[in-house]
Amino acid sequence: MSPGRNGVFPRWNYPSPSQNWLFLSPWEGLIFFANYFRRSIHVLPLSRLKLYYKNFYQVIFEVENRKVVFSQSDVGSNYKRRQVKVPISKQLTDNLILPCLAITGVGLYNLYSKEQNRFDQNILLIIAFGIPTLLFAWFLLDKRVEFNDNKKVRKADRLFQLPFSSFSTLLIFIISSLFLVGGLAIFFRDKDTSGGLPMLLISLSAVVLTAIAVEHPKVWFSDTLNMDDMIEDIKNTPQENFPAYQDGIFSYDKNSFKIQLNNETKTISWDDITLIKAYKIDNYTIDRIVIEIHLAETFISINDQTTGHMKFMETASSKLTNFKKDWFTVVAFPAFETNLTTIYERQTADVKKGSH
Repeated sequence: MSPGRNGVFPRWNYPSPSQNWLFLSPWEGLIFFANYFRRSIHVLPLSRLKLYYKNFYQVIFEVENRKVVFSQSDVGSNYKRRQVKVPISKQLTDNLILPCLAITGVGLYNLYSKEQNRFDQNILLIIAFGIPTLLFAWFLLDKRVEFNDNKKVRKADRLFQLPFSSFSTLLIFIISSLFLVGGLAIFFRDKDTSGGLPMLLISLSAVVLTAIAVEHPKVWFSDTLNMDDMIEDIKNTPQENFPAYQDGIFSYDKNSFKIQLNNETKTISWDDITLIKAYKIDNYTIDRIVIEIHLAETFISINDQTTGHMKFMETASSKLTNFKKDWFTVVAFPAFETNLTTIYERQTADVKKGSH
């Protein structure tokens, strides 16, 4: 069956399961997978129905913004409200799934390898690490899963700070898993409890203690940051101590300012500015705010990494009339949007304060 005009499938009246089993089975599987795992799927109202089977359920198929959107009447609006709370954080899940997956793969490889005949040991590896791997994969893929919040407390409330970064916990889990496998091999293959048991205890202790450190809100790592502490530090720090509010590459006179460019120092009168606009550039992980200062025949571009750019903008707001003083909020939010904004534009009848 091919789509009709505008991608709308023709309506089928009362199909039977036997007549459409070959079509419904893969389609139902696709619907289930998309609704169950893909977090970008949105439930749409049934009024936008384009494909449905009576006596089964109603399904909508539509392509919007390069996304396939599905909706099922038997799922309804209650589907999105069913959440599964798990007792671990996403950070711990990310750290544990890699070593568990690797060890499970080793067990499966050894199980089917002709040179390996330690069936019981490989089965134990697959069970001990395969089940957690499946659970962690489910946690990460299921859009209904809500992870535990392992947000760290403020610096004054912490118990202690570990001398390594949170990234190092992944290495600890990997090394501990290797020791755990080695301990199991010595314990089951060589029947050496004196050698295998200590390795098992040490590796398990390292995994448990590291997991507790990751999850415990009062245990800090060397790279741990608390947003409340950062905000308080910013509030208690004099504005002039920030590079953005220092003179930087600028210096100021009554009616003009100087800017240090790459090869020269340029003096610009406030009256010579015809336009100031700002916008953001998406650098994937962060945004960069760019400010363009337009003159009669050229313009100068600075950005949020330019030393003194905020002091320049504050000074300009006091020298130029009709200056948009809330420019930063307008340009900065929402994130990862260009938000092109005209901050100042000279009008013929404007009387600049800088000319007095």
